[in-house]
Amino acid sequence: MTPGTTYHIRAYATNSAGTAYGEELSFTTTHPVADSVLIDAQTCPGADTMMDIDGNVYKTVQIGLQCWMKENLRTTRYADGTVIPIGYIRYHDVAHRYSPFGMESLASRYGWLYNWPAVMHGDSTSNTNPSGVQGICPNGWHVPSKEEWQQLRQYLRSDSRYWCEGDSMNISKALASSDIFWNNNNDFWTNPCAVTNNPTANNASGFSAIPAECFDCNTAWSTHTCAHYWTATLESLPYAYFERVDVWNANAFLIHFCELKSLGFSVRCLRD
Repeated sequence: MTPGTTYHIRAYATNSAGTAYGEELSFTTTHPVADSVLIDAQTCPGADTMMDIDGNVYKTVQIGLQCWMKENLRTTRYADGTVIPIGYIRYHDVAHRYSPFGMESLASRYGWLYNWPAVMHGDSTSNTNPSGVQGICPNGWHVPSKEEWQQLRQYLRSDSRYWCEGDSMNISKALASSDIFWNNNNDFWTNPCAVTNNPTANNASGFSAIPAECFDCNTAWSTHTCAHYWTATLESLPYAYFERVDVWNANAFLIHFCELKSLGFSVRCLRD
């Protein structure tokens, strides 16, 4: 079973009269290894950094039993050497990358934004854990499925170290970086668990989400209010699932979102 995952079970019996079902029960598995060695927010054992085909070096972070990239992906090529072309308009079925805030020079800080076809690189949609989708990720790493993002969310919500104001739903601050570029509009400061309220208390998990926004969304380029991350999971044509940290919601990743595959979002890879 997968650590930090909720399972639903019920008994059933089938005979000549048909099938009868018992009461549905559920339970959530724990994280005995991670809890015992307390390696959260540290670099991944045996992989302090990782490198993409372009030679970009990324920091890593261990959160529970998952090893994540600590920075947004900024590769311009797939692991097989194929170039990912730059786009300036939406492409629904053709892979493209986009400049963060419309400026190529900012890709070194925020990473490139990619449409879903670029992220998948021809792989089939997956919601297994692990996803089995290398897609745009370097060798030895993969695009996380919706279920793997769920594992991250459930892990943070199972440990009070990551809660704000004692509420297990409030994990945005634990995910968001202390980046000064998160929009500090006074309207957001009214919520004590907003990522812009006392940003020095952010990032307990080490995930370091930064507000790279997205390409061609309904938000202004200069707002710095959201971090969007693609999953490897298709909802239905033409939508795929993504996860988000933003300045409005203290409960990041509370639900899964789906959006047009033609939009440009950030990517974080998981170690195989």
